[in-house]
Amino acid sequence: MDVSSAGVPGFPGNAMDPTMARELESRGAHGHGHLSRAVSAEILDAADVVLTLEFAHRLRITERWPEHAPKVFGLRQLADALGRSPADGEGLAALDAALAVSRPDSLSWDVADPFRQGTSAARRCAAEIDEALHVIVPRLTGIRVASGN
Repeated sequence: MDVSSAGVPGFPGNAMDPTMARELESRGAHGHGHLSRAVSAEILDAADVVLTLEFAHRLRITERWPEHAPKVFGLRQLADALGRSPADGEGLAALDAALAVSRPDSLSWDVADPFRQGTSAARRCAAEIDEALHVIVPRLTGIRVASGN
């Protein structure tokens, strides 16, 4: 599984927010060398799945590139759908199963943007992302995610 990041709108060339970078490091990862970039048609073309943290971001992507709408999910929306779908598939089969039971994306699925909001916001954001990834990663890859990572 290859994972990459692009912003809506993004701040091309900017480093990761220092507070979020510290939170990432506290969880055993790092953001060294990460530079922001804006989502583009090329990025979407190369992606099998596109995950957004906010409903507004999903709307902007699907309005600008409607051909990619079937593979654009809210992060928590996809975690919910994968958690409720049959567990007998991985990868694209798991995505197909999730699509069949997916609830509509909405503001209620949003992960609040921690940018310039301080340590507590960064911690909350990271916890919500971790919670969703503990469902998503195993279903898409077959790899179990260790607690706290």
